[in-house]
Amino acid sequence: MRRVKFLFAAAVFALLFSASASATVVAFQLIQHDPCQSEVRASSYLIENSLFDFFFDRGIIVTNSPTAVSTDESVDEQLYYSALSEASSGFCNYFISLTIDYDTENSRNPEALIVSNIEKISWNIFDLKTGKSVASGSRKTNKVSPDRDNEKGISEFTSKVAQDIYNHFKTLS
Repeated sequence: MRRVKFLFAAAVFALLFSASASATVVAFQLIQHDPCQSEVRASSYLIENSLFDFFFDRGIIVTNSPTAVSTDESVDEQLYYSALSEASSGFCNYFISLTIDYDTENSRNPEALIVSNIEKISWNIFDLKTGKSVASGSRKTNKVSPDRDNEKGISEFTSKVAQDIYNHFKTLS
């Protein structure tokens, strides 16, 4: 009886280990483009948290490099290569670079956590085994109704972006 229990426990452990060994591990980084802000916006952190929640809820292991503000392409490149290096050394399968473009020029409240301050989110997925981009896209916020121009609206918009990205993962697996 003792041997049967041991074999059963070993089989369960082997099954759990093999399932976790094949889990998808994704690293991402958000880069904020915002001519009016030199600090990371609270809405960028909200987007980051919404992405974490979305992928975690679907069984994807997620890690990230810190969200950062960029003022030009050379800064984008430095941030990208640094985050890509971290993701590669962290045994991740994929790296997702996301860019949040803000446009607060005509905003009624440029500092607020509102969707209308965000112009679009662009993303690019890289397969870290090959180092090549396997998918990319973007989503614009377009016109936002007043009842959705809030934190909940940002989370909902981010969920749509995350779903776009996730749909590509399903085709890669």
